[in-house]
Amino acid sequence: MSLLLGFCMFFCTSMATVNCATDEKEVLITSMIQKLEFFSEKGKLQAKLSVTKEYKSVSTSTVNVFCNVFFDSNSEVKKIRRNKRKKVEPIISDYTSEGIFHSDLKICHFEHSIENKGDEVKFSYEKIFTDTKFLDPLYFLDMYDVSYSEIVIVKPEWLDLNLVRWNFEGFDLSIGEEAKGDKIFYRYSQKDLVSNLLEDNTPRNSKIYPHIIPIVKSYTKNDKTVNMMKDVSDLYSWYSSLVKEIGNENSELKDLVASVISDKNSDSEKVAALFYWVQDNIRYVAFEYGIMGFRPEACQNVLYDKFGDCKGMANLLKEMLIIAGFDARLSWIGTNDLPYDYSIPSLVVDNHMICTVVLDGKDVFLDPTEKHSDLYNYGSRIVGRPILIEEGDSYRVEKVPNGVRPDVENRNQTFIIEEEKLVGSGALTFSGDRKTRILSIASGIYKEEKVDFIKQYIRNGDKNILVSLSEDVGNESRGKDFEVNYSITINNRVVNLAGELYVNPEIDYPFKEATIKKDRISPYKISAEGIDINKTTIQIPEGWTVNYLPEKVTINSDNLKVSMSFEEVGQVINYYREIEIRNDIILPENFESWNSAISSIAAFYSDQIILSKN
Repeated sequence: MSLLLGFCMFFCTSMATVNCATDEKEVLITSMIQKLEFFSEKGKLQAKLSVTKEYKSVSTSTVNVFCNVFFDSNSEVKKIRRNKRKKVEPIISDYTSEGIFHSDLKICHFEHSIENKGDEVKFSYEKIFTDTKFLDPLYFLDMYDVSYSEIVIVKPEWLDLNLVRWNFEGFDLSIGEEAKGDKIFYRYSQKDLVSNLLEDNTPRNSKIYPHIIPIVKSYTKNDKTVNMMKDVSDLYSWYSSLVKEIGNENSELKDLVASVISDKNSDSEKVAALFYWVQDNIRYVAFEYGIMGFRPEACQNVLYDKFGDCKGMANLLKEMLIIAGFDARLSWIGTNDLPYDYSIPSLVVDNHMICTVVLDGKDVFLDPTEKHSDLYNYGSRIVGRPILIEEGDSYRVEKVPNGVRPDVENRNQTFIIEEEKLVGSGALTFSGDRKTRILSIASGIYKEEKVDFIKQYIRNGDKNILVSLSEDVGNESRGKDFEVNYSITINNRVVNLAGELYVNPEIDYPFKEATIKKDRISPYKISAEGIDINKTTIQIPEGWTVNYLPEKVTINSDNLKVSMSFEEVGQVINYYREIEIRNDIILPENFESWNSAISSIAAFYSDQIILSKN
């Protein structure tokens, strides 16, 4: 699926189709009114979103209010006014972003300076949607605090409109409905919104804040009813119509497919070989111009160009698998960035496309944009997500299961104490998404620098730790965990003080500094997912005994599972640490318990083993 859709959802849902900004808390929006209306232009259904915002300076110095309204080939921005009458000439520019090869997304920029505290300015504009399938979700929030936010949706009698209310529970919202002539006015309002959009590590607003998703089910014109998006079958029909326009010529792929699978015997080996070939030989780029933001590029073009977006790569892989005799289908999916499912027949549900192949009677989900992923190991961004699978004129909705390998980073180490140093060896193993991520980073590094990168990762950037690798880290074995074996010397973790040895074998200290600020407004999104495991054994030196071991830490909450302990077993001390992120979004009501858990983890890291001389 087009990153245009995903990108527009990020900006439009985060900023209610407009990004209005000044320095934080220098401006208050006293009123924000959004009005959505529908009309027919040359027999085609269109929509108009009228937006009015009143800004008030709360700063003693001059502030500059500026607005960036995003639009694309399916919309346009018109009638920009300041204080009702003053026509504003905006600056129109292309949107550019790293990783986007070509996009039709544009920015309409306009601004105004407010000199005195208490002074106000009003901006208004219209955004015309020439195709109502591409209507933006409507949010109440803005970049800055809003005293009053209202959304008005006007439904004429000839329009069948589905207004999906999302995340309304738990928010103080006013909802009203009024009939005027042949139209129904739906009004939704919210007061005293405190902005959170400048906070870091914030989940997408689609997951946590109330918004309305307008979906046109059908409309009647000249006694003729035109179906739009009544249910998921209409959504699939539109997707399917685009697939029929691709123009695949897969005859150009036959020799390539034959060579890729020539030495493969089983079906799974053949599928894996084709999957890995696309991963390794087609560069992923986002192509988001017009309908190409939704229609896959022809397989022969992707092969010739050696690059493609998720749709183009999925389509190429599908055609290669079909040539090899497999039942392969294009599949639409919304990654875990999105909260929706197919109970909502809207383009907001999907932001990605992959390929599904039926192998031994079971669906196998292949995402060629996930470089270095294994055949049966699915990326965390699609695990558990509903997926729409093509079946000719019909479709199936399934759910992506967990992959065969969990997302784990596992460190196993053995140390002896030698001249106030920890000296030993270890193995660092990555599986699941942890493997995919580390290999993706390493693949972008020059070969001669890759060893240094792995060393730096193992020692967590600590110059007091010396690491040497025991094998070539440039080789990757697909279908298996990625493991690095190493020798290690730690110079600053053993202190001899008054006949006692103070020892701390920890290297990377995960979550030591993960405290959330008390004054934070929005939920916190954790970037590190999966499980961290450390199993370390320390040989007790001859002539020394254990005097003290740090107290065990055990945490079991909705967000976090932690087990950290030291145990004396014979002549060794076993250190075990396991930290699992169970839920990557921490709600404000859980901040206190989260911070308490982090304090316990940090205190454990700060504690030390104490050995006494016999």
